[in-house]
Amino acid sequence: MFGQDVHPEEKRVTIIGPAARLLAPICKEQTRQGHKIPPTPVRAIKDNPMPGTIKNHMLVYTVMIAGFLTVLFDINLIASLGAFFYLVMDIIIDIGVFGRLREKTGARRWVLMTTIVLDAMALAAFAETKSQSNPLIVVIGIVGMTLVFVIVRVFLARSPVRDRRSRPPLKMA
Repeated sequence: MFGQDVHPEEKRVTIIGPAARLLAPICKEQTRQGHKIPPTPVRAIKDNPMPGTIKNHMLVYTVMIAGFLTVLFDINLIASLGAFFYLVMDIIIDIGVFGRLREKTGARRWVLMTTIVLDAMALAAFAETKSQSNPLIVVIGIVGMTLVFVIVRVFLARSPVRDRRSRPPLKMA
């Protein structure tokens, strides 16, 4: 019922439910006539991975996550999660610039420290407000950020960062 051997190259074509009774004879007849049955989606993805760089892949993943969030949550919840993620991201970037790029960029210490403190205050106030009105948002935000950190950690462990000096500099248009 869930699988019919219809083509020697494809081994199995998965047909679900009552459609199996209707489509199986047609598929068998088409294979007898020499027509190739298209591969199952899983096989097609495995045999033809998405082309492009990690940048293209991340765009696709971001769109998929945005669609997933749109289906699961209303716009207020999505905006709250976006505020949490933005504030945490801004703090992390400022800490990175403060610790590693301050001299190269000419950033002033007091500006970065002020930004970090103000972002942390805004994040704390926002988290406190949301924890009183809708604590689930705070939990989802923490779980989401933890998931992002774990995924990035695994990705970086599998594909170490190459020496940036060996790459040609980026040209700005």
